[in-house]
Amino acid sequence: IKIYPNPSSGIVNVTLKYAASGVVKMFNQTGQLVLEKTVSSDNFQIDLSPFKNGLYVLVVNSGNEVMKEMIVKY
Repeated sequence: IKIYPNPSSGIVNVTLKYAASGVVKMFNQTGQLVLEKTVSSDNFQIDLSPFKNGLYVLVVNSGNEVMKEMIVKY
């Protein structure tokens, strides 16, 4: 997964290297699910502006593969 800009205070761009679609989930520092959506492209955006500042874990499940990456929101 490539996420940029990271850290960010607004919109981040996400590029998946080995998948063209999947289910995206984002969790906060306490493990609470704060975002879940299905994507049908290997490039998509996430708007971080509604979320509190902190560290988030982005998890993409594309069927056979699960990818995780950290996002910092400031």
